[in-house]
Amino acid sequence: MTMRPSSISWLALCLTLALSACGTDTEPDVPGATPGAETPDEGVELLLAVDHMTYAPGSEMQVFLQLSNRSDQARTLSFRTGQRYDLLILDAAGTEVWRWSDDRSFTQALGEETLEAGQEGPAWEETLSAPDTPGDYRLQATVPADGAELRTELPFEVTNEGP
Repeated sequence: MTMRPSSISWLALCLTLALSACGTDTEPDVPGATPGAETPDEGVELLLAVDHMTYAPGSEMQVFLQLSNRSDQARTLSFRTGQRYDLLILDAAGTEVWRWSDDRSFTQALGEETLEAGQEGPAWEETLSAPDTPGDYRLQATVPADGAELRTELPFEVTNEGP
């Protein structure tokens, strides 16, 4: 199944927008950043959406990620490897129960993603498996760009009743 933003549940998208990272602080909390200076992620949003908010244990989760530049200037994100994002599932206590990148290898090459002013940037889709144990969880997405703090998350539930 190919998931498009228009097919994502409205609730998931609203939660995404409310929780998305937006790097617009005037005093950046990025190691090596000068207070008052622009950081690479300033004005850049990481959007995260899922196809449902409730899943049956072990069922498929369709996940959609997208970078968007909400600023009036181009932003360039620099990467130390070929990895552009990571996904984590956290339990109700905040303990990591799964990480997308754990069983993957990435090229060891420097790279960049440039987002022009107002541009919707790269988008990625993944199919994950919901945890096998019923409970409340959070799906966290991060973009491992140098000097940037792009992270967002969505709550979801695993229940024996399913979606």
